Amino acid sequence: MLAFALVLSMEHLEFNQQIWLTLIVGGLTIFASLVTGSITFLTAARLREAERYKRDLLRAYGDIAAFHRLEQCYAQELARNSGASTPESWRREIRKKLREEGFSTPSDKSTAHRADMEAAELAPG
Repeated sequence: MLAFALVLSMEHLEFNQQIWLTLIVGGLTIFASLVTGSITFLTAARLREAERYKRDLLRAYGDIAAFHRLEQCYAQELARNSGASTPESWRREIRKKLREEGFSTPSDKSTAHRADMEAAELAPG
């Protein structure tokens, strides 16, 4: 709209002034295109980064679920071979030893079922 108003008012300007006005309008148009292109590029880069983080998070949820299932299988085997303890007591005992040695153990909220649910919420489709 501004360019249209400038074109209408160019009839009353001298040739030299018309050239300067045309150069200014052209320069502003190029600047606006650069700003728009930069914003579009940065937005696309951030979207790619977010998708990468989402894929990494889905992989981590899958790993958490797999490690919990692995722990469950090991605990069942140990309980079956010892004949004295339940799989849950084996799991508690091993986690207690890990904490005593200064290692972290999974929280109560970190379960295979919860990891599967979180992954299902993030998964596409």
